[in-house]
Amino acid sequence: MSRLVVHDGFNRALDMLHDQHHVLIVGNPGIGKTTLARMLMCHYLHESFTPVCVLGNIEDAWKVVHNSLAEKRKLVVLYDDFLGRLRFDEQKFGKNEECSLLEFLANVRRAQNLRLILTTREYILADAQRMHGAFAARANEILKCTLSLRDYSKLHLPTKMLFNHLYFSDLPDAFRSWFGRKLSPSDLV
Repeated sequence: MSRLVVHDGFNRALDMLHDQHHVLIVGNPGIGKTTLARMLMCHYLHESFTPVCVLGNIEDAWKVVHNSLAEKRKLVVLYDDFLGRLRFDEQKFGKNEECSLLEFLANVRRAQNLRLILTTREYILADAQRMHGAFAARANEILKCTLSLRDYSKLHLPTKMLFNHLYFSDLPDAFRSWFGRKLSPSDLV
């Protein structure tokens, strides 16, 4: 995590998690949705939350959270690519999964000891809304944080990202020193 640089998207998502205990991170492929989700999970680790990753469907999350609610354990739940990885997976909404997800979300909102982080691609979310009226009608209940290149465009961010990668890399010290002498942050802007 030391290579990662906090950006505006992180702060927006964190505000949503603090206020409503959930966030849906959307954006184009490769923009950093999963990385942002992991950064948020690390933030909550420092606040004594236990991380949980949902791999199957929302029922998996229900099982874990049900126990947590009774025990008052602090959990941060990540449901990465919750609608599918490359395209909308209709099986994700089999057996009223969309209703179960929205009910789960309502429970998370009320529980001080839970945080829910969802990720998906913008076009997959649009497909899910188009194909499932029940989900589309209530999708606005999910707080959405759109990650875009704008979040990385502040002058210092690309420079800091590069220098963090170099500093924490396995490159020989001589090369890193040479790179630092030859290239200043202003050269990268």
